[in-house]
Amino acid sequence: MKFVSSGSSNGKAKKKQNKRNGAARTFGTVIAVIIVLILAASAFGALRCTTILPNVRVYGVEVGGMSVQEAQAAISSKLEASDSGVRLSFLGGAVMELTRSDTISDYDAAAAAEAAWNYGRRNGKVIPLRFALSAVSDKELFPKSETIDGDALRRAISKKADEVNSVLVEGAYSVNGSSLTIIKGAVGVLLDEDEAYRIVRTAFERGETDVRYAPSENAPKPLTVEEIYSMVCREAHDAEFDDDFNVIKSVEGLTFDIEKARALYDKAEDGDVITVTLTTIEPDITTNELSALLYRDILAEWTSELTNNEVRSTNIELAAKEVNGTVLLPGEEFSYNDVVGERTAERGFGAAAAYANGETVYEIGGGICQVSSSIYYCCLIADMDILTRTCHLYTASYVPLGMDATVSWGGPEFKFANSSDYPIKIETRREGNMLYCALLGTKTTDEYIEMSYEIADIYKYDTLYVEDESVSPGRTKVKTYGITGYKVISYKSRFAADGTLISREEESVSIYSKRDHVILVAPGEIHLYAPNEATPAESAQP
Repeated sequence: MKFVSSGSSNGKAKKKQNKRNGAARTFGTVIAVIIVLILAASAFGALRCTTILPNVRVYGVEVGGMSVQEAQAAISSKLEASDSGVRLSFLGGAVMELTRSDTISDYDAAAAAEAAWNYGRRNGKVIPLRFALSAVSDKELFPKSETIDGDALRRAISKKADEVNSVLVEGAYSVNGSSLTIIKGAVGVLLDEDEAYRIVRTAFERGETDVRYAPSENAPKPLTVEEIYSMVCREAHDAEFDDDFNVIKSVEGLTFDIEKARALYDKAEDGDVITVTLTTIEPDITTNELSALLYRDILAEWTSELTNNEVRSTNIELAAKEVNGTVLLPGEEFSYNDVVGERTAERGFGAAAAYANGETVYEIGGGICQVSSSIYYCCLIADMDILTRTCHLYTASYVPLGMDATVSWGGPEFKFANSSDYPIKIETRREGNMLYCALLGTKTTDEYIEMSYEIADIYKYDTLYVEDESVSPGRTKVKTYGITGYKVISYKSRFAADGTLISREEESVSIYSKRDHVILVAPGEIHLYAPNEATPAESAQP
């Protein structure tokens, strides 16, 4: 159970009552003072007092109790002494200073003093209540707003804004030869001129000399040295061929000292430009080096003489032009008939000597076997894969025995495949009275090939005498010249660079037919001639 002392309760009640009584006495005193002041002001106003009411200030100048002239002098002195005006500070340390002379073009100190004198008066007489209030509290007066030249203030702010504003600088980098240029990002500042005008004008009006303003800022996206390193630096890449042996260009490697660059970057101010030295890393195989590999070497070449038959030589020249420049990728096949095409008069080919059924005939395109045989011989030396090859019916003198290749449209064909690791190019062209043939490619070994042949058998021709009515009595005429036939075995010998024989293999067996030597005589005179009396020719040039 709790007991409450009645004496204690009465004491608290008495204290509260005393406080209320004290407040009432204070309020009463203030009211009494105000009444006295009002009465005094009434009497004072009746006398038309020429001094400014007490506690009145203009621009921080205490002008209470002064005459208009004294107030004017005091205000002018204050304005002249404070021409530094308003200092507007921004975040980041930027400062804009505007003096009163920059912005106030028509300020009238006399008007300001008059305004101070008019405070608390109506029709020149003191308003008692205003006098009473002025006596107990301060009153700060400001000059009229039209004394500030708004246009001049805006021009001054706009001019100063150019010094304060800064464009957002994004972090960036660029590579220029052997140098890396890094721009450290900087915050962009954009002054709101209307807001700055409002702040500065208010400061002028209130006599404030130092105010702060935080314009909008735009921060750059972060960019680190590590990010720049990952975007700029790269490994070196060798040049290489694509599937069609087009050259994929090499790439130089690029790097820089990341620790040194980071130190420079951390030390730099926002917006600074940093230069870092780049180091290039050369690839093992450059674009030029790889390009130079293509068709760099003469894998094989052969030159043979043409006959005095210009039609035949023209046919050879036309066929050589069709073949010349043909490129074969590794593994790609070459078909002589597909490349040269059908030999026709419309294409400029003429009729020249050729063999048909053992006879010499004149055929459109005759002689072009000299081109196919020259290519075949070069293919043997260059170690290409021979796919299809047929020897001539009779021996040919423009390549070694066993190393010719006959062709005919719709008949024998010559084909081979590029067995090397690189593309090859065929060059065939007529050079005066000579036919030049070469295979260009890329040697990957110092080994070389030599071709040779052995005659395994000889087929001697016979001399035959045939009576023919076209021959006059006592005379003879050769119908066909005799050609000796051979069985020829060709061999491919492979040698090391120092001339050491590595291998010798049989390449092909070529069978060349013999052709009898036929002499026409007048009817009834065959008995006059002994066999083999005539001297035959050993070969022909179809």
